[in-house]
Amino acid sequence: MALYKQKGSKVWWYEFQFNGQRIRESAKTTSKVVAKEAERARRRQLEENYNSIKKPEMPKLFPIAAEEYMAVQRQKVTAGTMEIIEREVSHLLPYLRTKTVADITHLDIKRFIDGRLAQGVANRTVNIGLQTLRAIMRRNHQWERLRPDFAKLKERKSAGRELTEPEEERLLRECRLSCSRVLFPAVTLGLYAGMRFSEIRLLRWRQIDLAGACVTVGESKTEHGEGRLIPLIGPALDAMTDWAAKFPDRLPEHCVFPAERYSFNAKEELVRVHNYNPNRPIGTWSGAWTAARRRAGVKLRFHDLRHTTVTRLLEKRSIEEIASIMGWSSSTMVEMMNRYQHRNLEKKRETMAALLPKNYQTQKHRSSAVGQSGAESSLSQPEFLSAAPNSRYDREKLYEQVWTLPLRTLAREYGVSDVALAKACRKLHVPLPGRGYWAKKAANQPVEERPPLPPV
Repeated sequence: MALYKQKGSKVWWYEFQFNGQRIRESAKTTSKVVAKEAERARRRQLEENYNSIKKPEMPKLFPIAAEEYMAVQRQKVTAGTMEIIEREVSHLLPYLRTKTVADITHLDIKRFIDGRLAQGVANRTVNIGLQTLRAIMRRNHQWERLRPDFAKLKERKSAGRELTEPEEERLLRECRLSCSRVLFPAVTLGLYAGMRFSEIRLLRWRQIDLAGACVTVGESKTEHGEGRLIPLIGPALDAMTDWAAKFPDRLPEHCVFPAERYSFNAKEELVRVHNYNPNRPIGTWSGAWTAARRRAGVKLRFHDLRHTTVTRLLEKRSIEEIASIMGWSSSTMVEMMNRYQHRNLEKKRETMAALLPKNYQTQKHRSSAVGQSGAESSLSQPEFLSAAPNSRYDREKLYEQVWTLPLRTLAREYGVSDVALAKACRKLHVPLPGRGYWAKKAANQPVEERPPLPPV
């Protein structure tokens, strides 16, 4: 243990041996008394670190702990996720503002839960706040003492719904008539590309390839969702082509849905666009969306457009193909499928029918066959499934109905799926409207003439 000055310097240095190593450092002072204290403090620091002795830290106030947590998360998560964290912290602060992280108990958590539920929020929303609280407490080494008494609220898994064809026609018509010009292309992307609200809102033109008819997703809720390629089909491609034509001077870095405001000139009956900023994405279209839903008489969330996309795709494609489009990981795609699909009973019945052997007949059918012929009928399974439903339909009445209502709406009145009803129409030689018939009719566009009912 020694203090010394280097030649020509007034600053004191200290030197000592620790664990077989020579420690030689500047005390950064010209006072010998301070240098001695610095040497003792440095030696003590090394001894405490070597023996894993940590000084107890003073517990932080919850607002300070929350701010430190958010500062770290800003470097790690997307802007959308950061908005959620900041919002949930703002909900936690009224209940925990005066508490240190060491003082928070399960009673404080219960008070937060009861308060949020009293405000009318869903269990899922409360759980998001609890997840944020847990992350803050874990970062401050306080979670383990709370974990035994912690339980998340039960969430409703089937919150979403599928949009029916008549609802879709009414909704798209009202979106097209909305004062907000971004609403129709945004809703069309949600319905025919299955994109989330934030994925649509934050799109840049460099992500849209109209020639290749595809869109590349940028920032997404999940890691697997970022960078996925989604084909633009039919209505989505048409909507984006028309939307791009409104911006002839667009640049790749410009926002697809830029920030802008609208004003309505009642005298001229025109909607004017002002405060247009192509470098900043639009904040929200919730006002226009709510108004369009109300006029269309449709009750659903914007995210239910994605539910509709998944439900329709699951009827015709494998879950692996859908997972790559929706941005699901292999470990969560089954859970996501169960959450997003909304198949009715008749579609499930058709799926289960694949388990039946080819020559299987129900007991009721065998009894009627024996009663008529004295022996068991030789009717095969495919013939039985296709012939029995047709006996319930009046051919001429069905012909009038399929040209009056969309097939999916009419199928619900019969208690079957639209696929089963279309199959029955083909068996009965009832002509059906072509693809796009109802959309053109809703838009007051020319439609195909109804062919006569052919004789059987």
